[in-house]
Amino acid sequence: MNNRLILRILITASLLLVFLSVPSIASADSVVLWTLTATFSDPSGCGGPSGPVCATASGSFNYDFATNTYSNIHVTTTGGTIFPGATYSGSLLGGIVNSNTGLILGAPGPDLTGPFFALMFDGLGLTDAGGMVSLVPGVFDVPSQTLTGSGELTCNSGCTPPFTDVRVVTTGDVVGTVVTPEPTALSLLGIGLVALLAGGAIRKASQA
Repeated sequence: MNNRLILRILITASLLLVFLSVPSIASADSVVLWTLTATFSDPSGCGGPSGPVCATASGSFNYDFATNTYSNIHVTTTGGTIFPGATYSGSLLGGIVNSNTGLILGAPGPDLTGPFFALMFDGLGLTDAGGMVSLVPGVFDVPSQTLTGSGELTCNSGCTPPFTDVRVVTTGDVVGTVVTPEPTALSLLGIGLVALLAGGAIRKASQA
């Protein structure tokens, strides 16, 4: 086998390694699917051995840490004595106040009227590595009409105090699973072309 053919094979192998590494490089910027479970407080004394079941929240959403973007939001809360429950598929305020440490769910609109659900994440918040992150339990101060931590309430026009139907999260967490993107059409095309070159080089080598 001559040196020229050896060089061609080495170049072809190098290109193949580069194209095969494209999916793994892209996965560094993968979004994470976060699955939510939470329980609300309720003055009925829920959660005890003989008491009613506490209202809960469940669902999921995607979060892209690199772009600070939430998507595919599907979260539902059940009804209790304070709040009738709601289904959320969007972010209130168009993501203005959202980050990896907090997400506010609600029906976007000009006057912000309707239910909204504040999710505050403990510690460093959501990362691109996934794992389990606890929700910050909620506290609602009635005199100041201030919600701290995670909770759900009904917004009036403009979403200004006083608020009604307020309930707070007592326990909850989100569990993140990294979603690896599929190889792009460009990377698949590149792999195909390199494979053809490799095949040609091997055939020439076998004929030599």
